[in-house]
Amino acid sequence: FSPAKLPGWPSFLCCFVTLVAPVAANPPVPQLTSVFPSGCQVGHDVLVKVSGSNLAGIAAIGCSHPGVVFQQQEKDQFKVTVAAETPTGIYDVYAVTSHGISSCRAFFVTGRRLVTEQQPAKEVKPSIQSVDLEDVVSGQIAATGEVDEYLVSLQAGQQVVLECWTQRIDSSLRAILELVDEQGQRVASSRGFLGVDPVIAYRVPRNGKYQLRIHDLVDRKSVL
Repeated sequence: FSPAKLPGWPSFLCCFVTLVAPVAANPPVPQLTSVFPSGCQVGHDVLVKVSGSNLAGIAAIGCSHPGVVFQQQEKDQFKVTVAAETPTGIYDVYAVTSHGISSCRAFFVTGRRLVTEQQPAKEVKPSIQSVDLEDVVSGQIAATGEVDEYLVSLQAGQQVVLECWTQRIDSSLRAILELVDEQGQRVASSRGFLGVDPVIAYRVPRNGKYQLRIHDLVDRKSVL
């Protein structure tokens, strides 16, 4: 019935409006999980590959220091150039994507020669890569159960300190570091000293080519 037709009832129109805010889906959150190699030498450049999740439309990689510049070469590859005056240290890098800015990842700048681990083709029997005692090596455990090996020449009487940086550069690797002599005997090992990062301090008893071995405590794939 219409109240306007009854005597004594005012004529009115009542309108109810319900406002419902649209529920927006949670936008994808970009995550930068790997930059390999994980660093660069001062005054040099290196080609790196980045990976992560929700990195669609990646347009740039930024760094917390202006002396470290990333130039995109392909979708997930960037040429990194480190200016000669850049201080050594660890800096934050992040991806700029169509979904926004990603989480940060550590990237180190070193004053020493940087050696990148060589990954041989599957059909080629791998040889042990030789490095110098003063080198910085950027490597990765690319498969479950993999053991990375490097040959280094040591002299009798040397006091050497060997470090593996994992926790300090945001790597998930739970590294075990081992030093093996020419007779195949393990002469030193570490699985944690600076946090979980292993360190070996060793006085060399005799000249020789020693093997430096790195593997994961729980056999995971990871980038050093």
